[in-house]
Amino acid sequence: TSVNLSDQNVTYPEQVFVNVSVVNATEISYVLLKDGSPFIVADVTVNGMITLVFDLGAGKYILNVTTLPDSNHTEASNWAYIIVNPAPSSVSGENVNVTYGEPIVVHITSENATAVAFKVINQSGDVILEDMIAPGENITGLQLAVGNYTVNLTTEVDENHTSASSTVNITVNKISEFDMNISSTTPPLGN
Repeated sequence: TSVNLSDQNVTYPEQVFVNVSVVNATEISYVLLKDGSPFIVADVTVNGMITLVFDLGAGKYILNVTTLPDSNHTEASNWAYIIVNPAPSSVSGENVNVTYGEPIVVHITSENATAVAFKVINQSGDVILEDMIAPGENITGLQLAVGNYTVNLTTEVDENHTSASSTVNITVNKISEFDMNISSTTPPLGN
């Protein structure tokens, strides 16, 4: 007997399709290994060819397929690598320009993140605030003095995604001085 299959390389959450062709066997046994340990084990009936479909998390797997022939044929085995790459995450924010005393709201957009970590850095390069927000939240409640600030954003992710980062700028301007022009007039003297 013989069995043929090929390596697969996909990105999470894509399904993995492995075409297995078999000659002189009506059954196969397969073992899907992750980190050297059996992850899925099954026996299936085939009629020349079968497509095995897997929903897998990010990682590297080995699929070992063995024919289960009748007594007139010998067993055959083959294997393939399956690589499921982590999907990317993303994070971005809008720059903010406010006058001192106005509320500071940094609008954040993220995808495939479990949280967004942020660091607010002043003009001297010192981290003055470090915190985390949930996906869909904005950074609010910042009390910053007049000056320029950088906010470094980084996605926190699960094992199926890769981290991403981005930078946002905050400018806090002085309160505008205003001119007060008072003109004096001399009241008319009475008659």
